[in-house]
Amino acid sequence: MKRLFLMILCLALAAQFLRADEALLFPILGWGVMGNAHHIEKTPGLPYDHDPELYREMKDCGFSIAGFAHRAEQVAAAKEAGVKVFWYDDPICNQDWANLDLERFRNDFIRINEQWKDEPTVCGYYLQDEPRAAALDNLAKACQIVREVAPDKDPYVNLFSSSTQLYNYAPLTYEAYVEKVMEGNPAPNTGYDQYVFYEDNHVRETLFGCCEVFRKLSLKHNKSWWYCGLSIAHRNYAVPTYEQLSLAAWSAIAYGAKGLAWFTYFDSNRTGWHSAPLNAYGDRTPTWYHLKQVNRAVQSQASVLLKLRNDRTYHFGSTVPESSERVNGPDEDSLISGVLNGTHWLVGEFTHEETGDRYLVVVNKDMTHANEFIPVWREGKKPAKVLVRLNQLNPSEIPFNRTPNDTNIFEPGGAAVLHLIYEK
Repeated sequence: MKRLFLMILCLALAAQFLRADEALLFPILGWGVMGNAHHIEKTPGLPYDHDPELYREMKDCGFSIAGFAHRAEQVAAAKEAGVKVFWYDDPICNQDWANLDLERFRNDFIRINEQWKDEPTVCGYYLQDEPRAAALDNLAKACQIVREVAPDKDPYVNLFSSSTQLYNYAPLTYEAYVEKVMEGNPAPNTGYDQYVFYEDNHVRETLFGCCEVFRKLSLKHNKSWWYCGLSIAHRNYAVPTYEQLSLAAWSAIAYGAKGLAWFTYFDSNRTGWHSAPLNAYGDRTPTWYHLKQVNRAVQSQASVLLKLRNDRTYHFGSTVPESSERVNGPDEDSLISGVLNGTHWLVGEFTHEETGDRYLVVVNKDMTHANEFIPVWREGKKPAKVLVRLNQLNPSEIPFNRTPNDTNIFEPGGAAVLHLIYEK
């Protein structure tokens, strides 16, 4: 009887773990083509990109989408591990989009989709990274073909950031470049990459401005967007720290991002590229553990974050201390008019699409010091209660206060999701 009881208990705990594991719903992509970086053997005799253990390790790091698969064995391994992939196939990606033969593209896509149309592990199809303005018209038509033929699959297009050279989106303005993609792509999401942290602690001045462009246009066109940050050091970009990864991820989320990507999960064969989450020998680097902490914190909030609609995003104090970027302060309709201790804060206001409850995503932009967040509420807008959602596997909500829990003190680069309770 005791043995039977223990068996039932173990099954119950396993089921609870699986339910919690399935809660990794926030799209977090390991940006890169699987199998292109190097050769690692997690299991002797099995190519690393065919090995479910590699994909389980990515899942453990908080990723929900492993990357761009181009072999059936990769899809099978990802499926066994419980993560998704985008399918990468030369006939439908990296085209001469300005001169695209649309009929040929359609026929090629119908043939390729036939293999994966009933496989939920393949969540979509990679089409293009960083397209120039001249490519957008035909790229939009290609996206429409993908959605028409495979309505449950997303075409993946990743855009330049506003920090790129002007000729990449000329003759359009950057905002017009982004809007053209949101208008033309029937898929519910698009995204961009921007790498902002340098070895000398300088932070690129377009960190928040680019987020604001996507925030505004996503609301206008009822689309979602993803942010792709940097998780590998190269050239003059810094070795990723926890504070940098956290600030980048949560800043995008405070502006309303509904997905993240990290470039890249694997080390590169290129000289001078280093400190990716996995090194050239397949070993975890400090970046892996930093990224797991950030990704898992985001995943713990997925059930709420994915149902929040951004109302506004604004700053107190300057931008991050190492940057001179100009940022927006609160408007007259914001819930918060100031912060008692000043310093450097980013606040995103949100409304839950189902319950109507109000939420804040608050980010400490100071990457060196912990800071206490003491908001000054606008008259008539102070909530009856403020709860903080703890970043854990099954998050609970506890009072947001200084005593006794120190829940209003934020670590450097840290963030929190606050639930505002108003009397009805």
